[in-house]
Amino acid sequence: MISNIIIKLPLFIKKILFQFYSYYTYRERYSTDFKYYLKKFDQYNGISLLNPYSSVPLSKEIKILYGITTLKTISDFKVIDRSDLIMMLNHSDYYNKIKFNKSLSTSGSTGTPLLIPIDNDFMKYKFASIYFFKNIHNCGINIKSGNFFGRKIFNLNNKKPPFWLHSIFTNQVLFSQYHINEKNIRSYISAIRKYKLKTIHGYPSVLTIFSEIVQKLNLETEVHKIGLLNITVGSETLSNVQKQIIQNTFNCKVLNFYGQTESVVDIFECEKGSMHINEAFSFVELIKTNTKGIYNLIGTQLRNNKFPLIRYNTGDLVEYDSAFCCGCGRKSRVITNIVGRNEDYIVLDNGTKIGRLDHIFKNSFNTIECQIIQNKIGQAIFNIVKGDNYSENDEALLIKNIKDMLGNHFKFEIIYCDVIEKTKSGKLKQVINNIKR
Repeated sequence: MISNIIIKLPLFIKKILFQFYSYYTYRERYSTDFKYYLKKFDQYNGISLLNPYSSVPLSKEIKILYGITTLKTISDFKVIDRSDLIMMLNHSDYYNKIKFNKSLSTSGSTGTPLLIPIDNDFMKYKFASIYFFKNIHNCGINIKSGNFFGRKIFNLNNKKPPFWLHSIFTNQVLFSQYHINEKNIRSYISAIRKYKLKTIHGYPSVLTIFSEIVQKLNLETEVHKIGLLNITVGSETLSNVQKQIIQNTFNCKVLNFYGQTESVVDIFECEKGSMHINEAFSFVELIKTNTKGIYNLIGTQLRNNKFPLIRYNTGDLVEYDSAFCCGCGRKSRVITNIVGRNEDYIVLDNGTKIGRLDHIFKNSFNTIECQIIQNKIGQAIFNIVKGDNYSENDEALLIKNIKDMLGNHFKFEIIYCDVIEKTKSGKLKQVINNIKR
């Protein structure tokens, strides 16, 4: 990923380095193996390849992480959540006992950071699942696309465009979400037109902010002329209101994909608008809650050899009707609604709205839970539940990340808590914006 060092470089050097980075990314992700996995996802149309009685391989990683020495089935394992997993990682000293040179990190919807080791093969497998969804809607690799990137790619103090980088190898333009405001919106629209983009991917909260500014400035007609085929969204719950706002602004369909960095569940929207579990990607269990029709979303992913997860509770709740059959013909289970992951946004002094702030916490591995509360424009409170190993270095890193993401002029206070209040559904909402609007 793009480092803070690259962010500070002059634009022309940044562009050159980005082309090298994108070429490496293209070669790494979209090889022959990627095409093989993509074909497998395209061809598969049945029930899950695994079941509760499937044997769990006794790999070195599974032995270390789960502390087992004999063969077991998936059903022999108890359901674990993120806090359980972190305890298992610490108890087994997992990261120091296995060899890995590639990883992903996430704070997730609970605000608890986690490092996910992966290998090259699983990275291709994961991207093949994503492009299986994209291919259904004719927005695959060869289609020119824009991505409203979650990470910061330009300094917040930049006042003039470009606020994006173009990759000639991946056919993609990466846009900064941190510069979307009324002053800059026309430059974003011009860039989408200049690069002749046909599809855009982003967080629902970011694209809703973009759309609200377009509507406020009466620029819908200009955006409609771009002629996008569709927009894909992920990483957050897409509300009906958000979907309508984005569709009206861009004059195209908004398509939903659900996944998580842990990669235990993928859910994709089909041609008929239904949200299907990708049964070939992982083994997914829907475990009933006390509320009728609401289920815990539990996933088992054994394909990631560096970090196998068995009966992992994603923390998200879903609505499911077993009697529903989708008109698209796929036999996979259909989720009628994904509950949770609703993200608010933070407002900077200049009016810029910043959504999907989990990147602030992604490297804070000694925090248990994190939450941002904004009561006034240009300032916020950061509630933090410390882990046992939390130190001054962790606080210094958190302060640095806040300033990197929100700017040196953004005012904030860090408050350490024993516990952070959850919603009625038991979810921790990472961002709460109390500004009247």
